[in-house]
Amino acid sequence: PRIGIELTSISTTPFGIGGDTHISDILVTIIVWAPVNKDTSVVNFGGMADLEETMRLIRNVIRTSAKTFYTFSWITPRGLGPITRSTNNKIMQQSQDFMIRFKVE
Repeated sequence: PRIGIELTSISTTPFGIGGDTHISDILVTIIVWAPVNKDTSVVNFGGMADLEETMRLIRNVIRTSAKTFYTFSWITPRGLGPITRSTNNKIMQQSQDFMIRFKVE
């Protein structure tokens, strides 16, 4: 599969008296692309089950390490997008949103 990460939006508000510090919540989208059908001659990956399993694995890794994931203080799943197919019906994709909370700047 191909996996992409996209910074979707950042919501920032003042944090504390004086407004010198800010706290932000960052919405990140992870997108997974996969072949519609398995092609065993190239790689044994493809189809709806493999796409769903990849999305589940990503979600579980992030949920399991929500407070220790990379350098973020807290990251949680937000939503799961629909599965869409390319116009030639060879590639499908699904996206999943995650919220990085309490980034103090």
